[in-house]
Amino acid sequence: AGSDFPSPPQASYRQLMSMTSDYGLTPHAPGRHFAYNNEGVQFYGVAMDKQFFDSIGPVAVLQRIFWDTIGRQDEVRFTGYWSGWDGGFAISARDCARLGLLVQRRGEWNGKQILSRAFVDALFTHQIPAGATENKSTGQATGKSNKWNQQQFNREMSEGYSYGFWILRGDTLAPNEAIAANGRGGNYIIIAPRHELVIAVTNNQTNPPPPKPERY
Repeated sequence: AGSDFPSPPQASYRQLMSMTSDYGLTPHAPGRHFAYNNEGVQFYGVAMDKQFFDSIGPVAVLQRIFWDTIGRQDEVRFTGYWSGWDGGFAISARDCARLGLLVQRRGEWNGKQILSRAFVDALFTHQIPAGATENKSTGQATGKSNKWNQQQFNREMSEGYSYGFWILRGDTLAPNEAIAANGRGGNYIIIAPRHELVIAVTNNQTNPPPPKPERY
């Protein structure tokens, strides 16, 4: 993925998506550490757009990958970072639910396989390698906000994280049974295929956000 920063070795897209890339952090040993890294998400979002979509931009990328096939009902807006820092994507609850249904259906929509089944199945499996430790580097952070390593999320990530999705825990859940995409400001997509359940919650950030789902 070209992410040999601040030094080699390069990280793979899978390491970037699982927050194990060490992007911008030291020690730099992709796959051996984990850190919630907004700059890493921004890097691979821009890199994939350039490599596979000729730099058409975040909304157009989602349009081509998803909406052209599964459809959408509302406008999609984007500001700031791919990771959601300083804005991210603004998607309606019903269109978020469509994305959740796509995952629930193992990447298939009206008979067309949009995402590989193997990749969707991997979303329900903890992707941080056994033995990986928290990278506590602050990277190039300045001031109180740290796009490189939001350490308040690292402990939760070590307990269950795949490729941008959190693996939910709970007394009624079998292992790796439900996942959640937790967005900035109280936006969530919860997916539990065995229960044929998709929950989409959006929040305009003018009201206190609902609590982040941790248990089911």
